[in-house]
Amino acid sequence: MSAPPSPLLSPSQLAAIAGIGEERSAPAGELLYQVGDRTYPFVAIREVDRDVVDAARGMGLKESEILGTIEIPLGLPLMFGGIGTAAVNVVATATLGAIVAGGALGRFIVDGLALQDYPQLVAGALLVALLAVATEVSFAAFARATAPAGMTANP
Repeated sequence: MSAPPSPLLSPSQLAAIAGIGEERSAPAGELLYQVGDRTYPFVAIREVDRDVVDAARGMGLKESEILGTIEIPLGLPLMFGGIGTAAVNVVATATLGAIVAGGALGRFIVDGLALQDYPQLVAGALLVALLAVATEVSFAAFARATAPAGMTANP
């Protein structure tokens, strides 16, 4: 005797009905990235030492000059750090797109799990981890390269 059909739909059935696939997972990753892309520059500029900004005003700089010569240069390391964090989040969660018929490196993980091909699953997980680490290291290097000379400790 077979089990009666479930009134609930599986995630893959919902994805098929909703039309979720590669064309839907890319905009989801873009939205995830936009949160950090918009938040961290704002926070970086807001967190610049107010005494430095007040000193610039005291020297007669206009607000646009303060932004361009003081706040943005001092905030660049934090901006790149935050954007790097957002990029790592996208890399790490983009693998979930494979669950709803997206491609990329997540396909290795999902297929390896479905086929019980554990070497493929581990290889996919290692590739995703390697890509996430490479992304983090790249943005950390950008953050360090953009830091003004007085803000970094030289070992």
